[in-house]
Amino acid sequence: MPEWYQQLSGNLANSVNNAATAAGNLSSNWYDQPVAAPTTSLQNSAAASAATPYDPNAGFGAAQNSLNKFTTSANYDPNAIASYMNPYTGGQMNALAQQQQTNLQNYELPAVNSTFTGAGQFGSSRNGNFNANVIQQSNQNLLNAQAGLLNTDYQNAQNQYNTMNQNNITQSAAQQGLTTGQQNANWANTNNQYNLGSQLQNSEQSQLNNNYQNWLNEQQIPQNQLAALSQTLPAISQMYTKAPVSTSSAVTPLTSTGGAGGLGAIAQAAGTLLQP
Repeated sequence: MPEWYQQLSGNLANSVNNAATAAGNLSSNWYDQPVAAPTTSLQNSAAASAATPYDPNAGFGAAQNSLNKFTTSANYDPNAIASYMNPYTGGQMNALAQQQQTNLQNYELPAVNSTFTGAGQFGSSRNGNFNANVIQQSNQNLLNAQAGLLNTDYQNAQNQYNTMNQNNITQSAAQQGLTTGQQNANWANTNNQYNLGSQLQNSEQSQLNNNYQNWLNEQQIPQNQLAALSQTLPAISQMYTKAPVSTSSAVTPLTSTGGAGGLGAIAQAAGTLLQP
């Protein structure tokens, strides 16, 4: 074989062997770096916060206690209402009775008897009837005054009773609103914390993806070289079969641009690619 063909074939063989060795080495050393970004501390903290058991005494428990107070006292309970009545009402009723007796004995009955005495009928049955009517009317007036006093006091007690119940409802609603607001704020903070952690995780994942892609690209380099060298084999064979027969060992075809259909240009290009 001509010397130029032997040199070209030898360079090609060495290049093919080197590319195959490099490709084999890369294939045997599999990618040993992380390919998935782990969860961040922010995500773990947010998940732990979201999984915290609900404490019934923290917020809604207090609201429920207020609501329970209303529920237990919502039904009509005279004994409960009586506890709100004026403790001085009994003394006022006694004072009315004493005042009624004083008026009856000192003013009303003497006025009737004086009238009948002036008419010469004191002690008569008619006088007795008038005294009975005066006493009955005085007692009725006393009962009416005492009933009015009791009614007013009872209405006031009932209003206070209802106000206390309403306060329990209002307090329960306010506590529920406060607790709901705090809970929503906690959920918002937890969600923001998790989202921030996810952004950091995504950023790290992008970097890992880039690293893996770079490794794949580096792995393809010797494989591409091997494929290119393999495609050069037919060209070398054609160069050899089409070269003119010569006994000279010079590598003239490598530099010649004429003859044999421009084999010199092909050989020069192959020689440049296949440098050992």
